[in-house]
Amino acid sequence: MCSRWMVAGAMVAGVWLAGASAYAQTSDADWLAQCREQRNSQARHCEVRPINLAWGGMVHVDARPNGGVQVTGSDQATVVGSARIQVQAETEAEARGIAAGIIIDTSTGALRANGPRTSDGRSWSVSFVLSAPHRTDVQIDAVNGPVAIRAVSGRIRATTTNGPMSLRELGGDVQVRTTNGPLDIVLGGTSWEGAGLDAETQNGPLRIAVPDGYSAQLETRTVNGPFSIGIPITIQGDLPVGRTRSINAPIGSGGAPIRAVTTNGPVTIDKR
Repeated sequence: MCSRWMVAGAMVAGVWLAGASAYAQTSDADWLAQCREQRNSQARHCEVRPINLAWGGMVHVDARPNGGVQVTGSDQATVVGSARIQVQAETEAEARGIAAGIIIDTSTGALRANGPRTSDGRSWSVSFVLSAPHRTDVQIDAVNGPVAIRAVSGRIRATTTNGPMSLRELGGDVQVRTTNGPLDIVLGGTSWEGAGLDAETQNGPLRIAVPDGYSAQLETRTVNGPFSIGIPITIQGDLPVGRTRSINAPIGSGGAPIRAVTTNGPVTIDKR
């Protein structure tokens, strides 16, 4: 028989593990200082290059294999920001030489970094920090690096394999994936504007922060991890049994689908 029950601020199990949003809050100057302060057995060169692009309705960033991406919506009509370059080598002179061979390329329609092949402990990476119009389409391809997107509405596609993902105040048709990393989602306004959100991490904690008065259709799940709910959710049906813990229920008066799931990690839904 179908039962109706209310979960309101109840702790089902577990606690939230720290998210990924700190990446998106570091200025170029702070990043340079932190990069130069890092110490290991190799020499390091850190550099920031400005980026200023004409906007054609879409921002496509390819940060593979070892870079991260931050895109923040703004009122401007161009795409501006920086490329943060980090090189490790045997000597500082060698690291500067490798950096000099790194080119920030836009010739294929995607913003990416091309550079010399490295081996024997020498390595380089380039991460991109960009401001773009609020209404824009975004595609991000990363492998080993964080992804952060804020205050953008459009067709958004983003993937990373090993890195955290932070999504704040988005809208439109959003599909994102990370394999190994936390997924931190902060909703904005009173409802989702657009087709909805489809977000997933395989191995990492998931947190969803929900403003007061927000309306949506929420779907969330974890297979191996605790589940914590800190907002009122009314659910019709039977409680899930077994290892899988899931919710598919309206928030407020319902609305666009908000799907965010993890396989191996805790889920926390709380107030913003």
